[in-house]
Amino acid sequence: MASGPDNALPHVAWLSLRAFCRLAVCGIDLHVTGLEHVPTRGPVVLAARHYHYTYDGIAIYALIRRELRAVAALDWLPPGRLRGLLRTACQAAGWPSVLREPLRGMNDRETERERRLLLLQASREAVDLLRAGNALLIFPEAYPVVDPHISHCRAEGEMLPFQPGTARFAVLAARGLSASIPVVPIGLRYTRGRRWRLDVAFGEPVLIGPESDLDERLATLESSVRRLSGL
Repeated sequence: MASGPDNALPHVAWLSLRAFCRLAVCGIDLHVTGLEHVPTRGPVVLAARHYHYTYDGIAIYALIRRELRAVAALDWLPPGRLRGLLRTACQAAGWPSVLREPLRGMNDRETERERRLLLLQASREAVDLLRAGNALLIFPEAYPVVDPHISHCRAEGEMLPFQPGTARFAVLAARGLSASIPVVPIGLRYTRGRRWRLDVAFGEPVLIGPESDLDERLATLESSVRRLSGL
């Protein structure tokens, strides 16, 4: 997508982040298959397994050649100035930002209100990005396996149920475009050793159209990501 006055800053942010990721990925033994399934132009959602809190995004950003935005979680930082700065940075980079639903228990009333307002705004931003022909990275599980900011939430070989936002963003964008949105499943498989080995597998896109059954499409997508991850 061409950069103009309104999107120059997100483009610069993407260039800078991709340059960093291409350097950082040198610390991983990275292997990739199926990259040809990612469209080189037009709207696309990349839906990836979430295993490692940093390596997942670093690897995908290093591999994708086209400009890429991502849905970012803010709640790994406590409420206050730092979280506010992170949200501002996400806005500057053109990243929709959310507060994830808690893994256990419930939010207090004020936090839940903020979470819903952010989700509504993120939905609008994600749909606008797709309608403008952008690529959007989402981790539908929301939480990774390896993350020092949260307590252990699942075993190594388990996946959390996919959140419905991934399919909902795509179907809303599809209605605005009167065309299907490809959602590319991405499997991630880590092998521990002296260096992490990471196998990234891109699968055939799951097409989501204006009238798609969200539950069925989400189940198909989750099954594809699980299979590509060797689970």
